[in-house]
Amino acid sequence: MPLIEKELTQPLSLCDQDGRLLPEAVGWSRYPLHNCQFSGHWLRRKKWNFWFITAPECAMSIAMVNLDYAGIVFVHFIDLTTGETADSAVTVPFGAGIRLGATVDEPCHFASRKLSVSFQSGASGTSVEATAICPGDKPLSLDIVIDPPAESLNVVIPWSAERFQFTSKHTARPVHGTIVYNGKAYLLDRQNAFASLDFGRGVWPYHTRWNWTACSFRHAEGVAGFNFGRGWTDGTGMTENGLMIDGVLYKLSEQIRFSYDPDNRMLPWTLASEESSAVHLTFTPLFARTEHKNFALVRTTLHQVIGRYDGTLSTPDGKTIAVQSKIGICEEQNARW
Repeated sequence: MPLIEKELTQPLSLCDQDGRLLPEAVGWSRYPLHNCQFSGHWLRRKKWNFWFITAPECAMSIAMVNLDYAGIVFVHFIDLTTGETADSAVTVPFGAGIRLGATVDEPCHFASRKLSVSFQSGASGTSVEATAICPGDKPLSLDIVIDPPAESLNVVIPWSAERFQFTSKHTARPVHGTIVYNGKAYLLDRQNAFASLDFGRGVWPYHTRWNWTACSFRHAEGVAGFNFGRGWTDGTGMTENGLMIDGVLYKLSEQIRFSYDPDNRMLPWTLASEESSAVHLTFTPLFARTEHKNFALVRTTLHQVIGRYDGTLSTPDGKTIAVQSKIGICEEQNARW
């Protein structure tokens, strides 16, 4: 049966003064309404801001992550024409130096000799700046502005009063600015460059496995995007699934099936909605990377794939969007953290 998810419309706190999830905070909204400041849960809190940026010539992910016992800041860059990749990452104990706010619009900063990153929201959008030294002493820099969102997908996932996650997923946000890698400049234009945001604040179960994908693109009548996940929300009565079509969020209260070969993730994937015709997509991988993190009792394995989507998206009011060779990101992660 379809899930019945409560839509929230007023600002509210995620937790009470003891750091327990407030029952009235559970639901979804079209705008980021939650203040995610909470106490307690030492060494169990998870916080991150992750941006995925696409343009005709390149794709880039950039993130600040604080897992309490460790912090990770990274940038990953791919030239979609040549296949050349560049990476820079810094791990710091106990998240030292990583500044992440309690709301989506608060500024985020990190600076080190090897890698500096800044996210700053304002009336004209979100400014994302980064400088990095990649392998081979090749410099990478990013200076872009991401348009403000019209609506976004904001969901509280309630495993229990002690285990919960607020996630804010933004897609279809046009971008303008410049990426420069090893002397080559990539100019990003609002007509064909887009950003997706994964903002998360919460306290997770120790062992979690999930799939996740995001994609943003221009279609015949405007700008569209989607965010789908599977695994980590199962059994909670909530999903993180939604379509963003021309500035309007269509919340999907059904599961999305991710079908792929875990022994060969470079074979095509299919994604389909289980209870309707809302989602029918084929994902053709282009580039893949696997990353392992091991902090003694804490271990994560991430399989992340960049590829092209083809298929259709359909809204409850009868609108159908054709998806033709649009760049997206797909991942499988298994975490004991």
